[in-house]
Amino acid sequence: ALAAQTYPRMAVLGVDDGSADNSRTILEQALGERRVLALPRSHGLAGAFRVAMEQPAASEADLTLLLHDDAALDSDAVQRLVEAAVGIPGLDHVGVVGCKVVDWHEPRRLLDVGRSADIFGHAYTPLQPDEIDQGQFDRVLEVLCVSSSAMLVSREAWKRAGLLDERLADDHQGLDLCWRVRLAGLRVVMMPLARVRHQVAADAGRRSGATRHSVRYEEDRAAIATMGKNYGLLSLLWVTPLALALGAVRLLFLVLARRFEEAYELLAAWGWNVAHLGGTLRRRRRIQRERRAKDRQVRRFMDTAGLRLPRWFHTAERI
Repeated sequence: ALAAQTYPRMAVLGVDDGSADNSRTILEQALGERRVLALPRSHGLAGAFRVAMEQPAASEADLTLLLHDDAALDSDAVQRLVEAAVGIPGLDHVGVVGCKVVDWHEPRRLLDVGRSADIFGHAYTPLQPDEIDQGQFDRVLEVLCVSSSAMLVSREAWKRAGLLDERLADDHQGLDLCWRVRLAGLRVVMMPLARVRHQVAADAGRRSGATRHSVRYEEDRAAIATMGKNYGLLSLLWVTPLALALGAVRLLFLVLARRFEEAYELLAAWGWNVAHLGGTLRRRRRIQRERRAKDRQVRRFMDTAGLRLPRWFHTAERI
């Protein structure tokens, strides 16, 4: 898919993230040994991206495309992404551009067209389950975040906002990064003409480094950390007590339903954030120093329904 791209000015750097199979050999045969970074152990998506961006060729590039190994771009996708980043009149200060993500086996089925979030940092998609692509999202959209499966990031964006947070699960790093990019005063857009087929290997259990924790635990853990880093102080003063109160309601609901394992995971998500508060505060200081936008400007791209109790109970009930 990369070899078929119509965009001419592109260099490829592969990262073998401590694989135990023949992935490194495949990369070296395709790209050459000099274009492959072989890590001795798995660093995860964020760690692999950080190591790649430490290379001069990557750190000096105006635009960097983060691409998962289970994603295949349409032949004109990179061209379309670059156009959205630098070539659309009236669309300036773009920091991140995402693709229209479709299913690997059923390309008509939409997986991601950009996402919003509620005020507590839980991602929200406008898509219905198994929604079919009928062109309903075929316009450049400003969104809160895009999928990291194929994400174009400008040098200005990652210099201001930093890279992916290695403490969070892969599925939740994109929201945190894009939120920071918006705080830095840059736009996040979804380019629908740039299409990528995604196999979602981690969700299907084919990723050897996939997390052993539940989806609910990882989402709650990431949401709390994202709030703590990215909200301004005044917003934290009212969002945090509200999040604690609703968390207590969810906990009571789970205990009364005798779903003790899920109740434990909710407590564990808060406990992890308390234990890692120092790291969150260090990251928060950098983010707030680079802030160019107010929280209310970011909330324009959040779920317009605001506080939605039914969504919280739906989250509590999810398997």
